[in-house]
Amino acid sequence: EKIGLQRRKNSLFERLYTFCENNKLDFAFDKLTYQGRMHKEIALFPSHSFYESKLKQAFDIPNLKPEIKKKLKRQDIPLSFTSKTKNTLEDILAKNIRTEVGMPFGTVLTLPATGTEMNSGSVVSRREIGQKLGMGGPGLFPQFSILDPTVVASIPQRQLANGITDAFTHVMEQYMTYPIGADLQDRFAESIMSSLVTTAPKLMKDPADYTIAANFMWCCTMALNGLIQKGVPNDWAIHAIGHELTALYGIDHARTLAIIAPRHYTYFLDNKKEKLAQYGERVWNITEGTVEEKANAAIAKTEEFFHSMDISTRLSDYTDQYEGTAEKVSETLRERGWVALGERKAVTPEAVKVIVDGSY
Repeated sequence: EKIGLQRRKNSLFERLYTFCENNKLDFAFDKLTYQGRMHKEIALFPSHSFYESKLKQAFDIPNLKPEIKKKLKRQDIPLSFTSKTKNTLEDILAKNIRTEVGMPFGTVLTLPATGTEMNSGSVVSRREIGQKLGMGGPGLFPQFSILDPTVVASIPQRQLANGITDAFTHVMEQYMTYPIGADLQDRFAESIMSSLVTTAPKLMKDPADYTIAANFMWCCTMALNGLIQKGVPNDWAIHAIGHELTALYGIDHARTLAIIAPRHYTYFLDNKKEKLAQYGERVWNITEGTVEEKANAAIAKTEEFFHSMDISTRLSDYTDQYEGTAEKVSETLRERGWVALGERKAVTPEAVKVIVDGSY
């Protein structure tokens, strides 16, 4: 406590800053006004998150010497993303073009959730046009990844809950379909979900515990590295619908999944009840009742799990403008040609409208 080190997440710089601030040593620190390292569009994130949107670009400093301004020109040039085939980012996203060859890169995992450290998927939100679309392919696998559980201690509670929910739903999208006799694949998926259920309350209480953080991190990686999807039908309709809620309202991705999943499973209960009941038995220890009763109980348990992490599961908890959302999402998916989603191709725009409307 004397040196301000708490839960192993406070850096030396942060401790010095806190010490000076607490002791009113105003002369010892100041806030950055101009930055010269990042492109102006990339700098929007730290400016908004840490500088009250007041961070300016060194390129714009008045009366800069021409030779210095020339060096800083990189801050102002338009950003451009192209592939070796000259496809623009817009083409890749809109036309769902696979990236066969990409620039080699590595990752350092800072927020366990998406499994990007061991898969080739990526999602891009375009707020200016209200779209959230994915991209992927062999060229987007990282060459290496570094997973350090100590970083989990610095993650806000909200994002910890998001990470657990995202990973949990990733597993459900690959598992909650219909039985095909793939017992080992089912057991893999159920073990990840069971581990997340056990780990979640411990993680929310003490994210600095190395063992807990490591289990959380590895669950998120295993949830979407391709292993559990092999040889089994996949759904992914929940993600398709959830992405539209993020595009419309900026709701955290994981929370859109928590909004849609319970209603999706309820709507398609007849198609999914065998796997829902199996999931209820093996993950939630639901042993009483018929197959349908166990399935419904499993859906309720899933929603309770999200609630236990303070994740609301109703769209109206996130926006007052929810009226008409069902129609907007349904029509967007129809325009995109996504008219037969899910493992049985039964998630039509009409079904989406009912599911979203029931999520208000």
